[in-house]
Amino acid sequence: MQIAKNIQILALFTTIFFIVVQPLFPNSNRQKLDSILKIIEKDRNLNLSNLPDIVEKGIQLSLELNDYESKCKFHYYLGSYYHQTGNYSASYNNLLQALKLSEKYKLKELYPEILRFLGESNRATANFDLALEYLDKSITEYSSLNNQEMIARCYNRKSAVFFEYKVIDSMIYYANLSNKIMSDIDSNSLTLASNYNILAVFYIANNIDLALHYFNKSKEIYDRYEYNPDKAITLINLARLYLTKNEPDSALAIANQAYELSNKYNVAQYIINSSQILNQIYQYKRDYENAYKYLSKYEELKDSIIGYKTSQQITNIQNQYLNEGREKELNHEQDLNFYKITILVIIIIIVLLFAAVFYFKQDEQFKKNKELEQKNALINSQAIELKELNINKDLLFSIVAHDLKNPISTMQLIATMLRDNFNSLPEEEKIDFVNDLIISTEAAQKLLENLLLWSRSQRNLINVFYERSNPFEITSNVISILLPSAKSKNIRVINKIPKDFEFVTDANMFSTIIRNLVTNAIKFTPGGGRVIIECNCDTPGAFVEFNISDTGVGMTEEEIARLFQPGRRLVGVGTNNEKGTGLGLLICKDFCSKMDGYINVISSKDEGSKFVIVLPFKKETEYY
Repeated sequence: MQIAKNIQILALFTTIFFIVVQPLFPNSNRQKLDSILKIIEKDRNLNLSNLPDIVEKGIQLSLELNDYESKCKFHYYLGSYYHQTGNYSASYNNLLQALKLSEKYKLKELYPEILRFLGESNRATANFDLALEYLDKSITEYSSLNNQEMIARCYNRKSAVFFEYKVIDSMIYYANLSNKIMSDIDSNSLTLASNYNILAVFYIANNIDLALHYFNKSKEIYDRYEYNPDKAITLINLARLYLTKNEPDSALAIANQAYELSNKYNVAQYIINSSQILNQIYQYKRDYENAYKYLSKYEELKDSIIGYKTSQQITNIQNQYLNEGREKELNHEQDLNFYKITILVIIIIIVLLFAAVFYFKQDEQFKKNKELEQKNALINSQAIELKELNINKDLLFSIVAHDLKNPISTMQLIATMLRDNFNSLPEEEKIDFVNDLIISTEAAQKLLENLLLWSRSQRNLINVFYERSNPFEITSNVISILLPSAKSKNIRVINKIPKDFEFVTDANMFSTIIRNLVTNAIKFTPGGGRVIIECNCDTPGAFVEFNISDTGVGMTEEEIARLFQPGRRLVGVGTNNEKGTGLGLLICKDFCSKMDGYINVISSKDEGSKFVIVLPFKKETEYY
């Protein structure tokens, strides 16, 4: 009975509210607001030059009508506009205003999209950690809404962040994950085009044909859409590819398309990038007048848009967002007439009285569910860690039980034969037995050394010690140690690393990597072959690349896939029946990872193999 009476009271006050307050919100204002929203949602992609003025009018009408969802949309649209035109500070400020409104008023549909755009905005201004934080939050929100297409778009942006970070494995992982989701939901959207562009950029250095394939797939998708400003970045990267192939005319034609498209939609970042590639192409063609023209355009925009000052302004805006209250909005609300506020307060109080009990019950249940989700997540994480530990444990037992057993059994057999037949054996056979015993002992010792080194690495007992090192000298020392093994098979080991090249690295780890890879190359190369160690260090950038290539037996794709997996290690027999454990490559991968690098392999059956080590080109000032 009491609940029914309360509902009647609520209905009465609600009726009074609409009767008294409705005159304060004329229909004309609502119609104006709806018209502005329709104009922007229809035409904001057409780069309206007066869009900021239109949005400001919309924000004022939203405040008069207390329509905070519309106000949130206007700030989001304005942030999107400023982002496109290169005013990142203004863009970031409006996006944070939209974020505050979406959080305060529980705008579930807008909230994850604003988070996603903030992630992209931070990526564009090189705030990569904050970019990943916003993107992960957006993914969480879209997961609760089961919006697979937007989750795929978030993964696409994460892939772009890791591309900027130069974390190649993560970049490829998230691009492929985004593609898989889009394929599962049978979508051929612009997100796929962006993924193909990211993958194509990665393959330019290693596989130009595959890169060209991905670029063309990206361009085909963009061509289907009337509004496609992001097609410019695919065209820019495609022009870079043709310049890499020494085809400047094709590169110039595509770069001009990118420049026209960037200016058509007034996307500042793409104007910068297209100006830069046009400058490079004209320099290649020795057309220095046009080269200077586009260099001037590039320099004019670069500092104002992507410089340190812009990044610092965005950082300050972010800090203000975290610390400041809603002072401006509160000042505006205080200007509302007393009568309107009184009616609203009465209604809010009545609604809160009815909602309080229900809210607290729901909140309690929500906390319990949240706690349960956290416990389940912890259990799943521990299960994954336990699975990895079991894989490593099984590998360790396998080595001890099998790989270490063989040389020990051989030593025991030889020692027994010598003991039982020492006096009756000819001297030559005794010497042969002793030589075999030495070989088995060395094999067991080498296995134990690798086993102990790998075990220490797995338990994080090996720390990286950076120092200025000469990779030519380190490699020469390794070759001198392995020279007897190479000579026994008439294999030439050639050190092509420049003698005067130096860089900062952990010399012991680098030596261990080179030793294991050269040892494997000798093992799997037939007699009369060669092993070459090279370094791509003519113009060092963020990374230095070392290549160890051989003329050996090569590998299939299936064998390559198993190389660096502890639970599926590939243990082969060399061309002279040399034994191996597969631990060397696992150690190489661990050490590369500890030094913030990675290892890759290119191989075909019967055509040799090339192992690629990529390590960061660090400066001494970072460590001393």
